[in-house]
Amino acid sequence: LEQVSALVASSSSLTSLVVVNCNLSPAAGLCLAQAVRASTDLDLPLAQLQLNGNKLNAEVAEELTEALRGNCRLTELNVNNNPIDGPTMAALEEAQRAVEAVWLKTQDGKAHAKNTKRGHKQAGWIADLFNSMV
Repeated sequence: LEQVSALVASSSSLTSLVVVNCNLSPAAGLCLAQAVRASTDLDLPLAQLQLNGNKLNAEVAEELTEALRGNCRLTELNVNNNPIDGPTMAALEEAQRAVEAVWLKTQDGKAHAKNTKRGHKQAGWIADLFNSMV
């Protein structure tokens, strides 16, 4: 896990990491949280981190919350199915929403929002057509 954490903390090409149902310990989670902090500090492109179904605790969630301060890229973070209490999870979710709000103000975020909006319009048009046929 040290090598994975080092990659998270230094890679200018890593955008996604999935470590699901791997029984990651709280110590491993803290190591990853430190890597996320480094990724944030260096403005690295990590955008998705899936850590659900492990043994990460409230201390890990608190460290991840802190690591997200100033981050504008990690828009998908999943720590579900870990033994994290409600208030700590709520704080982490709030930090995640703050990252997404900042990201939506970036050029990439604006482009994504525009494409998503366009997709909803097209889906709405298709749904309207389908409904008129039924």
